[in-house]
Amino acid sequence: MDRKKIKSKKSRKSSISRNPSIVGDAKSFSNQLITRMVLPGTPQQLFPSVSGIIQLSGYMGTGDITTFASRFGGTFQQYRILGVDCKVLALGGFNGASVMWFDEFSSAVPTFANASIRNSWLVPNTSNNPQSNRVFKWRARNLEDLAYTAIGSVYNPVYFKVYTDNTTYSTDLSMGHAIWLLQPWYIIEFKSLT
Repeated sequence: MDRKKIKSKKSRKSSISRNPSIVGDAKSFSNQLITRMVLPGTPQQLFPSVSGIIQLSGYMGTGDITTFASRFGGTFQQYRILGVDCKVLALGGFNGASVMWFDEFSSAVPTFANASIRNSWLVPNTSNNPQSNRVFKWRARNLEDLAYTAIGSVYNPVYFKVYTDNTTYSTDLSMGHAIWLLQPWYIIEFKSLT
């Protein structure tokens, strides 16, 4: 009997798929097909401002995906953003570091006070450092973010923030030179038309 139990456990283990799908169909919901996709947002270069500071509060939402409503409105009725992966890439050999984080509560432009409490999220500004190429991940957790939105409406569940300056973070802030390239990717779940 013990051998039969062991065999049945092994056979169940082998039937589990270890390959996650990026684009695929999930279970239906009230006779509506649920589809998940990973879609790229618009890449953005970050330049120093005239005052010698980089302060970014970039919305992460469907407004960042080119022609979102017209591309998907004929096929899907509603969507929700399950997550955002924001890839950051240093573009040169700049000194200093930048502070980067996701903010679910405020769209306000970051200040030194906001950044200084997040110093554990410092990213070196130079492309020579392997720590400079990172992917920041945000996942929807609260009920408001997990609610479906009409395909024609823009919803920005989170903001990606970047702050750096020369005084505190020793950043080279020469005008006209981009320091960072940001590339967001959106994990979106769609409900099909009925």
